Amino acid sequence: MAARLTGLEAGGLTDQEPLVRSLTRLDQPADGFAPTASLSVRTVTVELDLSGAIDVAAERARLAKDLAVAQKELQTATAKLANVDFVARAPEPVVAKVRGRLTGAEADIQRLSAQLDALPAP
Repeated sequence: MAARLTGLEAGGLTDQEPLVRSLTRLDQPADGFAPTASLSVRTVTVELDLSGAIDVAAERARLAKDLAVAQKELQTATAKLANVDFVARAPEPVVAKVRGRLTGAEADIQRLSAQLDALPAP
């Protein structure tokens, strides 16, 4: 699989690139390389062209489903926290748990939306 490796110099790994490519079975990218996925570890970023390796429509559907679940969780948590009686009467650990679910849902929505936006258009 073709991959572009960046940041090797900052990690002091420039001399190790052939070994890294051999161990991970990553080839040099050819002309027309268009990265669709990336992974960053410390200073190194690995960019891959997965356009032929994944079913984009299925991945888009999966992400959309996960996004809908996260949006529902956000709505539920927001409604609970907007209820003055709930916040006043519920034990603090319960309210804190709902706040944590709200924060988690917001992070999930942001992450899933970014992943959907990064996929090639259908």
